Amino acid sequence: MNRIQQISFIGYGNVATHLSRAFQKKGIEVTHIYGPESHSAIKLAAEVNASYCSKIEELPVGQLTFVCVPDDEIANVVEKLNTDTPIAYTSGFQDLSDLPKRSKIGVFYPLQTFSKTVELELSDVPIFIESENAGYQKELIELGEVISVNVHVADSDHRQKMHAVAVWVNNFTNHLIHHAQELARENNVSFEHLRPLLKETINKLDYVSAYEAQTGPARRNDLNTIEQQAAHLTGIKKELYDLISKSIIETYGP
Repeated sequence: MNRIQQISFIGYGNVATHLSRAFQKKGIEVTHIYGPESHSAIKLAAEVNASYCSKIEELPVGQLTFVCVPDDEIANVVEKLNTDTPIAYTSGFQDLSDLPKRSKIGVFYPLQTFSKTVELELSDVPIFIESENAGYQKELIELGEVISVNVHVADSDHRQKMHAVAVWVNNFTNHLIHHAQELARENNVSFEHLRPLLKETINKLDYVSAYEAQTGPARRNDLNTIEQQAAHLTGIKKELYDLISKSIIETYGP
C-alpha cells in the first residue's frame, strides 16, 4: 500500500478541485483545504469530506501538502509552511531550484487543462514528478500512480519546455476557438454545425502530423479567398487572420 494516505491542499481552484476529487475517490484521505474564506473553498472541503481552514497554521505538520496557487505565490506559501511539512506544488513552469530549500519539496505537475464544472478522468493524464530528494521523489511517483498510469520524472527545464508547448496546444487553440464562436454569433452561423469539423481536426492528428493535415485557402495559396475573407474582419481578428495565413503560406511555400 502507498505510504502516503493523507494529504492537505492549499488552494481551491481548478487543479486543487480535480486532484482532491481524484485522490478521495482512490481512498487517499484529503484532510484539510486551506484558502481565503470563500464559498468555493468551503464547498470543496465539504465535497471531499475535508476540514476547511482559513489559517495556514491550522494545516497538519508533517503531512503532505499540495500547493495549488499561481506561480508568483508559490515561494511565499512555501516560506509559511512548517519545515517538517512535505510539499508538492503543481506548477508547470515554476523552477524547483528557485524555491526555498526543504528536505521534502517536489513537483507534481498534471499536464492537462482543468475546469471545475467539467468532469475529467485522470487515469491517462501525464503527471510529471521532480524532487532533489530521491526518496521523496519515489513517494510522489507512487502517489501519482494511484490516480494515473502515465507518471514520469522530468526536471524543471524539461517541464518548462512542455508547459510552453502546452500553451500553444491548449490555451492558444482555445482562444482561437473563442474568436470563432464570436464570429459565428456575429454572422448568425450555428457553431453546432462546426463541431464535427473541430472534432475531425483533432482526431486526424492520431493518424497524420499537423503539417500533413493542413488544408484551407492559405495552404492552397488562394490569395483571392484570403483577401475576401480578411475584408470582412476588423481589429485583432483581422490581425490574427492575416498573421496565421501568412505563417501557413510561408510554411508550405507558394
